[in-house]
Amino acid sequence: MICIVILKMVTLFAYCIVSILATVVSSTSLDLHLFTNEQSVAHGARCLDGSPSGYYYRAGSNKTSWAIFLQGGGFCDRESSCTSRSHGPRGSSKNWPSQTNGEGILSTDSTGNKDFYSWNHVFIPYCGGDFHTGQRTSPNEWNLFFAGHLTIETIISDLLNMTNLNQSQTILVSGESAGGIGAFEHADYFATTLHWATVKSAPIGGLFFPENVSGYSFWVKNEEQPPRNSSIYDLYRSFTEEKCTKANPDKPYWCGPANIAFLYPYIETSLYVIENQYDSNQLFVQLGCPKQNTPDAIRYIEYYGDHMRATMMNITRSPKGDGLFGPSCLDHTGNFGLPYEGVTIKNTTYGESLGDWYFNRKGLTQLMDDCPKPCNKECKTRF
Repeated sequence: MICIVILKMVTLFAYCIVSILATVVSSTSLDLHLFTNEQSVAHGARCLDGSPSGYYYRAGSNKTSWAIFLQGGGFCDRESSCTSRSHGPRGSSKNWPSQTNGEGILSTDSTGNKDFYSWNHVFIPYCGGDFHTGQRTSPNEWNLFFAGHLTIETIISDLLNMTNLNQSQTILVSGESAGGIGAFEHADYFATTLHWATVKSAPIGGLFFPENVSGYSFWVKNEEQPPRNSSIYDLYRSFTEEKCTKANPDKPYWCGPANIAFLYPYIETSLYVIENQYDSNQLFVQLGCPKQNTPDAIRYIEYYGDHMRATMMNITRSPKGDGLFGPSCLDHTGNFGLPYEGVTIKNTTYGESLGDWYFNRKGLTQLMDDCPKPCNKECKTRF
């Protein structure tokens, strides 16, 4: 009899431990909110393959503050690459997990994410291949949808109906790489749509491209690259900043996702820009610099860095007090890590500086290494 009682007590104790652990796991995970077919049809919120898009959400203990993060992951602009993309998680929601862990500003770690860990967290998966800017309500000739912006519209509408977003007071919008481009493009959209709250944006690795920089093939011939054309703008039917397109009605694609340095002066929302001075994706993938230790390649990297620093200086002179974290590293976004654990400038991580900037605290909010080549000693990648 005593053995049976002890066994029951052990079983109950084990059940309690499992329940507690499950609660802990649940509290640190964001839950998937996949749109219904009705929502995707009504609002155009779809992935490339036409499957309903959606978002991940976790309620925080700080009920009036929200951190929203746009996922990155390249782009596509050709039938073959876009069709291939539509069969994976960056182009279809069919195999999305029911939960995902929050990282960076969506982390619940009070040490690694000191300023935003207790906020409501929203993670926007990237499944349009369009820098989150597409506005196609019907498939194109490849039978694919580009509807990143329509997804963002639907997410905001859904959160306003299902949560206390309408009582928000402070909001931080961020994103990485393609998501960083989306954060630039949507900074004023979020601020206007959620106008009752203080909205700020912190794009990471999204400053594509430095002002007046030419691709390697033009540079080696001492030619200036013509303005980047309208092909992806037309393919996606991109959402762009309204003030920019009104100022450039004949060439609205100048305000599109391939011309963020041109777009920047039109953005009224406060920005904290996190960008490497030598973005390896831009240099080697987009601009065509060879990954070879040749005199031309080295000179081109230095040329690119000069243009990126000039663009960053425009940010430091912003009349609205924009923040900046610009390490002299040859990397895309991998060196930033968690907000308080990545590369530092003047012994300061971007997380520390971002928090000081967001909350108007005393601290260093405009940080940029000053040297003519990748020189930050904490850089992981060397050339």
